[in-house]
Amino acid sequence: MPMAKAYKSPFGQISGQLRGVVSRKMKNGNMVLYDYNAPKNREMSIAQQTQVDRFKQVNKFVSATLDYVKKCKGSSGKVRYEAVSQNLKRMKEANLGEGEAMDYSKIVLADGDFVNVNNGTVSVTDDKVTFRWNGKITPAVRGKDIAMPLVYNESRHEAVFECTSYKRADGVAELEIPSYWKGDTIHCYMSIKENNGTRLSDTLYLGNMTA
Repeated sequence: MPMAKAYKSPFGQISGQLRGVVSRKMKNGNMVLYDYNAPKNREMSIAQQTQVDRFKQVNKFVSATLDYVKKCKGSSGKVRYEAVSQNLKRMKEANLGEGEAMDYSKIVLADGDFVNVNNGTVSVTDDKVTFRWNGKITPAVRGKDIAMPLVYNESRHEAVFECTSYKRADGVAELEIPSYWKGDTIHCYMSIKENNGTRLSDTLYLGNMTA
């Protein structure tokens, strides 16, 4: 059995510790015992709780969309840091102040100077989300550029996306979503990546709807 550690406090207290239990003998002769390992229940202020909730939202969004960000930017050792830091900044820009809900329309998963799709729309039927856009090719864009749709479930913090199957010229992309998402609020995004992988567009927010 371990020996209890004891010391004399300069404030006139005798203290000791054994297996996480701390004892203190006060000047008045009373002995006080503390469980050193017990959780410290400190009530947070409303502002502190709001800040905690905000970062939980951010972390859940980043975790759900990290693979998408990796495929947009290409895998590297800095992807996780860049994804988190960029999304933290964008969450702040998305009106995430005290008592405010996240504005998903202001979140940017990919950013760049490349041209995104024109006249993008989105619809949902059964377990499928359909993205549509103008697939007409102009001198400024290429038909083989990669279209990358993403759907994010707000309440379940899950994402479904596709980063290889669809081209700009297709004008349509379909994503299957889980059947248990039915009734949940979803948010839809689109990004375009140049066919050779060197340039990205900004993320285009196409709206939210009920799955």
